[in-house]
Amino acid sequence: MRNFRFPDLHRVINYTDCLTRTTYDVTTNKPIHVLDGVFNAEELKSWKRLLFRKGANSNEWDSSIVEDGDNVRWLCLYDVDDFASSDMWKRLQDVLAFVSNETEWMPYDVAVNYLKSYDNTRIHPDAKEHEVEYTLLLYLSEGLTPNDYAETNWVVHQPDDGVHGYLGRGGEVFETIAAVAPKFGRLAVFRNNVEHSAHPPTVSY
Repeated sequence: MRNFRFPDLHRVINYTDCLTRTTYDVTTNKPIHVLDGVFNAEELKSWKRLLFRKGANSNEWDSSIVEDGDNVRWLCLYDVDDFASSDMWKRLQDVLAFVSNETEWMPYDVAVNYLKSYDNTRIHPDAKEHEVEYTLLLYLSEGLTPNDYAETNWVVHQPDDGVHGYLGRGGEVFETIAAVAPKFGRLAVFRNNVEHSAHPPTVSY
């Protein structure tokens, strides 16, 4: 990964044209950006080939109702220092500078999640409320359509309705504020203390 290079790292990319929409968590003004066209097909496929050389590991399925993680069962973790030396990170630094007007970002968690139809994913944040960080989510699945599900949903916590509160943890009420369908090469960049969840794909996957 450290030696991963794009054939044309410095090609001109108009990120304004790539930005398809921005949604905000209106309770805290946290942005959720969706971009298409940041990478071309050759770049995406070479990056995907590199990542998939390393096999996924299985996490034990967690049946508890505590909402402190995504509960994705199959994933693969990568060395952060190697990633930070790759051309992929250089490109993503440009994206972060575009959406945040800041340049002093460093990665600390690099992984591929493999979602299956039988997964029991959870609503969760990727960071604590006071932390100012971003999650960058790049879709590498080819051929998925909205009918295959696998979308990502962002939600906000709603006041107790007088019923669900009696259930305790796991009985919270959420409202969807944004969703993005999977598309090869689509990039979602969002403040990662916005709660979100991946919707498992159809039984074909």
